[in-house]
Amino acid sequence: MSSIMLRPDLKTAGGEVNDVLVNGKYVGSVSIIYREGDRMFGAVQLEKHSLGKMRKVPYLSLSNSMSWEWPKH
Repeated sequence: MSSIMLRPDLKTAGGEVNDVLVNGKYVGSVSIIYREGDRMFGAVQLEKHSLGKMRKVPYLSLSNSMSWEWPKH
């Protein structure tokens, strides 16, 4: 089983950036911008080499209710 870890990189009052590590190896970053009691926006960026043979990656979106949903195609 793979180990996934978020390593804090930068944190401010308005957001944060975390490195994504899989089995201790850097594979990308997560950026989150937020306002207390308001909207949140974020992005995940993965290094191309970290995808291996997989070219299309399923993704999740965060709704206003803070629950994870699969996107509708």
